[in-house]
Amino acid sequence: MKKISNYVEIIKYKKQIALWNKLNGLLILLENEHIVSENGIFYLSTKDNEILKYFEDNLFLVKDEYVQNKIREGSFNKNEIKITLSPTERCNCQCKYCYQCDWNYEDALDDDEYLKVAKKVLIKIVDSLPDDSEIILRYIGGEPLLKSTLLVKIKEELKTIIRNSNKKIKVVYELDSNCTLLTREFILCFENLDISTTLTLAKDHNKLRDNSFDRTVNNLLDIKDLFKLPQYKLNIGYNVHQDNIKDFEKFLILISNIGIECSVYVCNIVNYPNTSFQNKLSNEIFEDIYLEKIIPLMHKYGYKDKSLLPAFGMERQCDALNPLSGKVYSNGKIVPCSFFDNRGKSILLNTNNYHMNFTNLPEMCVKCYDFPSCGGYRPCIECSGEYSKKENVRKRIITYLNLVGGK
Repeated sequence: MKKISNYVEIIKYKKQIALWNKLNGLLILLENEHIVSENGIFYLSTKDNEILKYFEDNLFLVKDEYVQNKIREGSFNKNEIKITLSPTERCNCQCKYCYQCDWNYEDALDDDEYLKVAKKVLIKIVDSLPDDSEIILRYIGGEPLLKSTLLVKIKEELKTIIRNSNKKIKVVYELDSNCTLLTREFILCFENLDISTTLTLAKDHNKLRDNSFDRTVNNLLDIKDLFKLPQYKLNIGYNVHQDNIKDFEKFLILISNIGIECSVYVCNIVNYPNTSFQNKLSNEIFEDIYLEKIIPLMHKYGYKDKSLLPAFGMERQCDALNPLSGKVYSNGKIVPCSFFDNRGKSILLNTNNYHMNFTNLPEMCVKCYDFPSCGGYRPCIECSGEYSKKENVRKRIITYLNLVGGK
């Protein structure tokens, strides 16, 4: 018998055993006879050389020390950098659950000064990257399209910086926008663009998102031909709360009838201090509804959620802990990510205790068998020493198997 890795989640599924490898995302089903449990430790019991070789080749039998040493060697992808630029926190909509609703907007840099800060950050990134790397450049706000001219200038500056470096660096551009100001001309300025927006049914959307439903939908309809091209993608998020979750199927029918090529994702609205709307739907209840109702509906209408199966991998460390990654606010403040406001305070913990250059994980994380799903220490949340979403992982695996027929 061979001991199965502690990094494999083992779940009874109907009359078989499901094995989810948290290191590489492989999910397989085996007959019960091949898995033996002794004192909470699982072993592979087989004389089938093909099964044995598969387990050995695909890290199902790997020892703890191998994984933990790999995590210590470098727990972020040094060839992929994510940088978020927020040239304005102002917005042309006043959404009732926006976490930026009471921020100070008066300390923003003018466009020329912000361009200088962004250029300095991008030069540092390009200088530090090896050949054949990738930069994911995300524009966010506020509403970033209030600064559309500046966004294009930043894109052109980055092209120049890369060209002068003589390096092969791919850039993927992302835009988070309410899309009320989105134009064909703006999109065509970019070699590629991945756009994310938010939409619910008109009554709910207009109530919470400043009567912007028609403006958003009409703009998307005007440019829907662009989303048939491989370089332009549209992601529509459905922000869930206690009153609109029952309307999700009607929303999918609406999107299907509109005929815009897009992906759909669903999020439970996060409650932040000082917002006029508070979501009463807990994350625990949302997770159950997500698996039992939302995912089946998405599959029914052809919107398969790529994030159904849990995250995995030995490089799962939070992007914010990569010293080259970060977010640049309109006032020039550089913070790890969007979970910090434009003063550098954690939105969730109300603290300034973040570590921009923290790259060594605590041993608690290195030795945690759920690290490949969790990603380890984050500067914006606290850990009790146990992965809080472990049961969600198991539920998601079972939901996935049910959808694919357990194949």
